[in-house]
Amino acid sequence: MASTSGSASSFDLSDINTDIDGFDIEGDKTEPEQVNNELGNENQEIIIERYKKKTSVAHLNFTINKQNNTYSCIHCSITYKASKDGSTSTLIKHLRNKHSNLISGEKKVVVGAMDKFVKQADELKFTQDNWRNDLIKWVVVNDQPFTVVEDDHFKLMLKRLNREATIPSAVTICKDIHQAFNDEQTFILEELQNMPRQISFTLDAWTSKNQIPFLGITAHWISENWELKKITLEFYHLKGPHSGENLAIAFFQVLKNYKLLTKVGIFTYNIL
Repeated sequence: MASTSGSASSFDLSDINTDIDGFDIEGDKTEPEQVNNELGNENQEIIIERYKKKTSVAHLNFTINKQNNTYSCIHCSITYKASKDGSTSTLIKHLRNKHSNLISGEKKVVVGAMDKFVKQADELKFTQDNWRNDLIKWVVVNDQPFTVVEDDHFKLMLKRLNREATIPSAVTICKDIHQAFNDEQTFILEELQNMPRQISFTLDAWTSKNQIPFLGITAHWISENWELKKITLEFYHLKGPHSGENLAIAFFQVLKNYKLLTKVGIFTYNIL
């Protein structure tokens, strides 16, 4: 399985119930049309204007196919599967990397100490998106069980810190991590497949403490801005001995899955 250590997805939640005994983890996903029907036509302009103000830059540059549940960039041919929780982080990341001129408010300017302080304070500002994203990172990086979020003492501690924090269930945390992984993998696939240069790989096989053999595959490449980059591409579960034949089959399968067979430059394997 590929690494999930990259940028994880953000999560769009609003109107959250903060009752510690009954947590609403899904948020308000009501469509404008539904709200209009409930409140009457006389509120239509007000409701539509409210949703216009919430429109993400991603939605301005992507079209949605509700039948296939996908987003397509209006500036190129890339298509992404829509996130189950409504997250647009993958779409934003695509715009920043491929159409950076379309992202407003991100121009490189010289800022003073006060501007930096304000920016840092804004980045640390509590939102349900930031909190949910930080939570899944903490669970992954510290190898926590998903059920840690259902512990009563854990819930109480968080509610003392911020009663607005919505605590998801273990099942939701698991789904969030899988979604973050899928979003990051999609972004990596796009970046590597669009690389005009060849990609180098380093391979390292080992056996875990519980006797499960893995092959770690790391990709190395130079970006369009001439930056040396690398990423853990795959943790492949090896079957059988660490023979040259088995390692070659595993490496070939990973390259095939990522559609990188024609982009291999050089690769090395740690034989120690």
